[in-house]
Amino acid sequence: MSVQARQSTLASKRAGHLPARHRSMMRLAGWLIVFVFASAVSLARASAVDLFVVADSPSAKPNTSTTMHLFVGNVGAAGTGNVELTFVTPAYVNVHSPLPSGCQLLYENTERSVPSIVLCTLPALGQFEVREVDLNLDVDALAPPALTYGSVMIYPAANSVDIEQDIHDNAIAPGVEVALGTPVSGANINLYATGNAPAIPEVGSRDQASEVFTIGNNGLSATTGAAHFGIATPFFINDVSAQLPSGCIEAYSNPRPNVPEVVICTVPAGLAPGDTVQFPLRFRLIAGGPTGPQWGVGAVSPVPGSTDVDSDRADNLFEPLVNVTGPASTTPFLVRVPKDKAPVKERLLHALTKAAPLAPAKPRLPKLVPDANVDLNLSTNHPVIAPGAIDQQILTVGNNGQSASGNVRIVYALPLYANVAGALPSGCVYLYNNPDYTINQIVQCLVAGPAQNQQVTLTIPIQVSPNAPAAAYYGAGIVVPAAPGDVEQNVSDNVTTPGFTATAGAPAPVVGSRNAVDLYVATSMPNLLANAPANVEVTVGNKGPHATTEKVLVTFITQEFVNHSAPLPDGCSLLYENADPAVPEVVQCLIDPPIDVNGEVNRSIPIRLVPGAPSGVPFHTVMVRPQTSVNDVEIDPSDNMSFIGARTSRLPLHTLTLYLHGNDIAGTAGGFTMNTTPASSQLLSLDLINSPSWFSDPPLVGNFTTGAAFSVTLPCTLSLGVSVNYSLASTALDGSDSQPVGSANELLSLCLLGSHTVSIPVTTPLAFDNRRLKLTISTLLSLNLNLQLGSGAYVQGTNYEGTP
Repeated sequence: MSVQARQSTLASKRAGHLPARHRSMMRLAGWLIVFVFASAVSLARASAVDLFVVADSPSAKPNTSTTMHLFVGNVGAAGTGNVELTFVTPAYVNVHSPLPSGCQLLYENTERSVPSIVLCTLPALGQFEVREVDLNLDVDALAPPALTYGSVMIYPAANSVDIEQDIHDNAIAPGVEVALGTPVSGANINLYATGNAPAIPEVGSRDQASEVFTIGNNGLSATTGAAHFGIATPFFINDVSAQLPSGCIEAYSNPRPNVPEVVICTVPAGLAPGDTVQFPLRFRLIAGGPTGPQWGVGAVSPVPGSTDVDSDRADNLFEPLVNVTGPASTTPFLVRVPKDKAPVKERLLHALTKAAPLAPAKPRLPKLVPDANVDLNLSTNHPVIAPGAIDQQILTVGNNGQSASGNVRIVYALPLYANVAGALPSGCVYLYNNPDYTINQIVQCLVAGPAQNQQVTLTIPIQVSPNAPAAAYYGAGIVVPAAPGDVEQNVSDNVTTPGFTATAGAPAPVVGSRNAVDLYVATSMPNLLANAPANVEVTVGNKGPHATTEKVLVTFITQEFVNHSAPLPDGCSLLYENADPAVPEVVQCLIDPPIDVNGEVNRSIPIRLVPGAPSGVPFHTVMVRPQTSVNDVEIDPSDNMSFIGARTSRLPLHTLTLYLHGNDIAGTAGGFTMNTTPASSQLLSLDLINSPSWFSDPPLVGNFTTGAAFSVTLPCTLSLGVSVNYSLASTALDGSDSQPVGSANELLSLCLLGSHTVSIPVTTPLAFDNRRLKLTISTLLSLNLNLQLGSGAYVQGTNYEGTP
């Protein structure tokens, strides 16, 4: 079985329980003696365990069932007591009975947007023992074609005396890869959800952060019924009941750090296109919790029984994120984590899974693109690697379509703290090569395209930095056809998030005579519309103990289908630029000193989603560090990076109609204006030898997709035998930089009543990034044309995804 998991950086340190019984009042000194003695006895009895969990991400069609295979193990210095496995269902997925032995539903909710929680109490695990737990799942009939994520955590059972030695691999976010189902009809809305990914310091047990969740509607109509936004909090974060906003309830509460809480917020009916509502939720960090990004589970959807139909449910999915920026836990280690943990763990998993049946091939998908022939998909392993060690990143290309006629192209951005070890494989080249472990390398490879239902693999040796903190790291990967005759029919499963987990073992930074600083970074999660600009808000802070004395370097790498959008802020520049949607870009910013202790500095990085992007969450990587580390030294690099998603939303395709105006409104870019409002009834006299032009206002931000058709409709004219040219162009906001789009000639003939329409051939897809559509009507002869304005004079373009 191919065991794959997108591992998160959830981590914590759990102290042993200390007996606190005493029979009577005693003096303070005596109480302290008893307390210290009892603590020593408890720690002496405790077992040093090292639990981990991995899982596959099964594929399924909507309205079918599938099985997720979870593997839990212990590579600690001793056997465990009972352990608890917590599973939070992905959105649009429910648990299918019967549950495995020892498992129970702590919370069940069959709504599409509300997760359920399963808790399995498993018998003790011996040293180097791995066990499989299989959960049967039902996929909802309206599940979107996307990877919908849940969350899983393995943890010592309640009342256990076990102490977890290395909890960074105790939690993962496995998903279900949903194939395209029956297309929906009658769609009227397009809900989406985003959040601001707040930072929260780990200083005390009552530390809180407020995550503001934004629910919006990108559809054509207002919602006619209510919608529910449901979330399960990240592990080690709870107590959300205080100060719940209006419309929200706490549906499930549990004080255990390895069990999330569930909140349901109601979005009232009447959410108009372009409007949003916000729900600020307070999250409390449980004492001893992890640092770094902490992920939950969430989604928004119409309430059961609603008549609203969502056109693009992939952007209904949302993973709440809290970035814990404080110091690591101070739980004592009884035994250091062995440096050979990684190979031991890999051998255990291989021994367990090598005889298991392979996961079923992904279901065949209906064609999304005309004339498409291949349906590529990309998956990857997730090795566990000690700092300084070398391992392999294995990228596997599958094909559920027709056999590829030639090569396929893989673009692989290495995770942070990893570089290519040695020579690249045959067929691979560096697109961007930087030996700095804190800046991603980007590799492009050509490999033989797989035949139908076959796979090919690409193995790239990677070396982890000797200074890599214990955490999970992620890069970016995509596969696309390289042969001219191959066309991809479904790009949503062409991308993956390759990564690795670094075990403990990196040496502590040596401060010496340098200035000690503790930088951290927090980022926002914007909502991206097709070809529309947005900003990622990057916050860089310093927890001290000293202010920075040298520049701070911020490195930002985009994900597939996302590029930077000029202008970049002051102090920022492009290290690597590539307009190819399959290739990431690298932005770097320098922040001048000082950043004071507890001070923060913000930078807005403009990005945009390029045409053709699938709905979902492409992840970006942000890294901060002292520029040279000559004067300043980072004392806690665990929170110097952020893996942030940008929610991508697909607007519903519609026909854009732009009505021609005359002198009834102000002109645009030196010509007349055309917009979505019909002109007032008036007669406009035009001399076509002067080639009058109309410019769209507001400018277009969007994409005319494959197969879009353009036309000009005008009222009838009495002119005969005159050839008229209609041309369309894309221009800058001031009318400059005119780029031809298409043109057509018409020989005017007798037309007394009504209107006539001229089709203009255009090559599609056609993108507009804050540009104007220009219509020009001209003739070689002097011709006065009396144009009756109103609802009968307009330009139309079909298959438009964008605004207006």
